[in-house]
Amino acid sequence: MSVNSFADELRSRSDDAIAALFEARPDLLTPIPTDLSALSARANSTPSLMRALESLNKFQLEVLTSACTLSEPFSKSEILSVTIPEAGEELLRLWAAALVYKDGSKFRLPGNLRNLIGDEPGGLGPRDIRDHRRSAQRDDRGIAGLLSRSEFSDHRDAVHAGQIDIEKDQIRSFTERDLNP
Repeated sequence: MSVNSFADELRSRSDDAIAALFEARPDLLTPIPTDLSALSARANSTPSLMRALESLNKFQLEVLTSACTLSEPFSKSEILSVTIPEAGEELLRLWAAALVYKDGSKFRLPGNLRNLIGDEPGGLGPRDIRDHRRSAQRDDRGIAGLLSRSEFSDHRDAVHAGQIDIEKDQIRSFTERDLNP
């Protein structure tokens, strides 16, 4: 079963699963939500997500950060491929706390959670290298565009004019100095 949104997934949860959500995130109870749409909006709000993130232990936070590095929807096996086997159990605890939600047999992250974790989860760089390549292509055609920028024009002109010429004996002297202190 594929769901359309975080709210739809919350609507499909059993009463026991909703009760477990309130146990994991008691801030969602005050004030009492009028319906499951209000609950999903509150569960996806920045203050509530911040409180939920602060309540996680280091391993849970690492599993969640690992999930942020994957393209959505992601499977449990994809999480296990970038973490350790115990992460599968933590993924289910994160689901119970609505920090991930199910989309059929796969998982997704609530929209604001990815914003809180950041574009480069865990300081690992861009989430998807294809996104980085696309942005480089848009950004003045990648390296060629980078070299054509004005702040690199002096270096580019020097290279094209043949003014940068490193002699083999200079390289040899640097290597010998570093290898024979």
